[in-house]
Amino acid sequence: MESPVSKIPIFQKRSSRAIFRTKSVSAPTISLKIPCDCSHVLLADDDRFQGFYYQTLFQQSLHFDPLSIQKKDFRFSLSICGEELLSEFKESKKNCRCKAPLLVIVDYNMGPGKMNGIETILALRKEGYKGLIILRTSETYQFLIERHPNLNDLIESKVLNFLLGKNDHRETKNTIQALLQQIFP
Repeated sequence: MESPVSKIPIFQKRSSRAIFRTKSVSAPTISLKIPCDCSHVLLADDDRFQGFYYQTLFQQSLHFDPLSIQKKDFRFSLSICGEELLSEFKESKKNCRCKAPLLVIVDYNMGPGKMNGIETILALRKEGYKGLIILRTSETYQFLIERHPNLNDLIESKVLNFLLGKNDHRETKNTIQALLQQIFP
């Protein structure tokens, strides 16, 4: 039986073509025997509305009943740029007892003079992050491929696990819910 994530479109509607993840995604699992205050999900987006969106998504929209973690124990943090997210990741590597974060979600465009989402993803991988990464953007697939001709290679090699459009809440919610069910079985 296929993973619930295996057929979720990772980009749709505004792009000239849809890309689908056809292989199951293996997610790291976590054991929360030792209480830890670290973030399980790291987010980077400079848009304040998106911060509110993620807060609502994680605190109200996602279902924690089927997960092995309770909502009250689940932590996420929002950075306003890739540099801040990288700093938080480095700090969590030093101080975390439960080995989180398990999921990273980054925006593509985080302001002038700041690292974009692809640069942030590559820097995270260089720092040793082995978890899942979602790039969530308003940009079209054509825009991204023009600026990053190796985008398909990043997806195929699982440097980037999912590419989601910001215009589809249902797709984002379903993808994140499925990933959390794999991470916290």
